[in-house]
Amino acid sequence: MIRSWMTHSRLIWFVLVVTTGVVAFQFVRLEGRNALMRQDLATIQDIRYGLFNVDEWKRAVAEIIEDEIESFELNENNRAELQSKIEGLLYGLVATLETNYREENAQRLLGFVRGLASDLLGVFDEMRRSVPDFAESVISFMEEPENREAARAFLVSRLDEYAANTFAETNYAELDATLSRLNVQDEDRSQGVQRAAYRLNVEMAQVNRQLSRLMWVGLCVLLITLAALFQWLSTSLEIKLATATLLIWLGVGVMMPLLLVDARIDRLQFSMLGHPVTFTDQVVFFQSKSILDVVRLLVFQGNGLGSMLAGVGVLLFSVIIPSIKLGATFLWKKDAPWTRSRVGKSLLFNSAKWAMADVMVVAIFLSYLGFNGVLDDQMGKLEGVSNKLEILSTSGSTLLPGFFVFFGFAFMSIILSSRLHSVASK
Repeated sequence: MIRSWMTHSRLIWFVLVVTTGVVAFQFVRLEGRNALMRQDLATIQDIRYGLFNVDEWKRAVAEIIEDEIESFELNENNRAELQSKIEGLLYGLVATLETNYREENAQRLLGFVRGLASDLLGVFDEMRRSVPDFAESVISFMEEPENREAARAFLVSRLDEYAANTFAETNYAELDATLSRLNVQDEDRSQGVQRAAYRLNVEMAQVNRQLSRLMWVGLCVLLITLAALFQWLSTSLEIKLATATLLIWLGVGVMMPLLLVDARIDRLQFSMLGHPVTFTDQVVFFQSKSILDVVRLLVFQGNGLGSMLAGVGVLLFSVIIPSIKLGATFLWKKDAPWTRSRVGKSLLFNSAKWAMADVMVVAIFLSYLGFNGVLDDQMGKLEGVSNKLEILSTSGSTLLPGFFVFFGFAFMSIILSSRLHSVASK
C-alpha cells in the first residue's frame, strides 16, 4: 500500500515536471515574441520620429501652405481689399523712388536738369496713374493656377532651406531597420509606420489572448505544485523532481520581462492658421527588461564601477545563490554525510536569507507603484500646459507575466525549503 502510494506520488511529480517544462517553454516563446513586438512598436512610434521630428513639422506646414494657396479665391469683397493694399504698396514704392531720385540729383547741375526733365515729362505722375493697372496685373498673376503652384513650390523650398540650416537632420537608421525587419517597404515612411503599427497591434492582441489562456494553465500548475509540496514530498527522488520544477520556474522568471514602463501621448492637437495639426501615438518613454537584461545593461553598458557592482549584486542574490540553493536541494539525500556538515546545512537551510528572490519581488512591486505615481504626475502636468492644446496622454507601469512567474518561484522556494527541513528532521 505504502509502495503504491509512493509510486503514485512519483508519477505525479514526473507529470508536474513535464507539464511545467511545456508551460514554461510556451511562456518564453509567447512572451519573447510579445516583448519583441512591444519594442518594435515603441521604436516606430518614438516621439523623435513624430512630434520631435523636423520632417514631420515640415510636412504639416507644407500641407497648410498648399491648402491655403489652393483655397485662395478672389471675390468682389476681398478683390477690392487686396487691390487697395497692393495699390498702397505701389504708391509707397513710387513715392520712395521719387524722393531718392530728387535727393541724388539735388547737388549737381546735371542732376537739376534731370529733375526738371522728369517734372516736365511727368514720369512719376505717370507711374502713379499706372498703379491701378499694375495692381490689377499682380492680382491676375495670382489667379493663374501655374503661378499658384510656383508660389507653393517656392515657399516649400524656403521652408526646407530654413529647416536644413536650423535643425539637425533626423537619423532614421533604427526606424528603417525596424521597418525592414517587419517587411514593411513603403516609399512614404509615415505610411509605412502606420501599416507596421496596425500589423503589430493585431498580432500582439492575438498573442495576448494566447498568453491569457496560458496564464490560467500556469496558475493551475502552480496550485497543483503547491499541493504536491505539502502532500507528496517525502523521498529524495520526489525532492529532486520538486527542485527541477522550481528550477524551471526560476529560469523563466529571470528570462522574461517583469515590468513594463510606458509613457505616451495618445493624441496632441492644436490649430495653426485655422488648420488642425495632429500627432498621435507618440512614445515618450518605454522600458521593459528582464532580470538578465538588467544585469547585462548594468555590467556591460553601465557607467562606472557602481553600475557594475549593482549588476553583479542583482545576478548574485537573485539568480546565482537561489540556483546554488536549489542545486544543493537537488543533491540532498537522507543520511548523506555532507548534509550534516556545516557547509551542507548552510547551503540547504541557511542560504535562504541570502537568496533574495522574495526581496526582488517586493522591489519590483514597489517600482511598479512608484513608476505609476511619477508618470501619472508628469503626464498630468503635460495635459494642463495650455488650453489651446488638446492633449490626451496615457502612462503607467504594468506587471508582466514574468513578474508573476518569478513571484511564484519565490513563494514555492520558501515552501520547498520549509518542507525539506521537515523531511530532513524526521
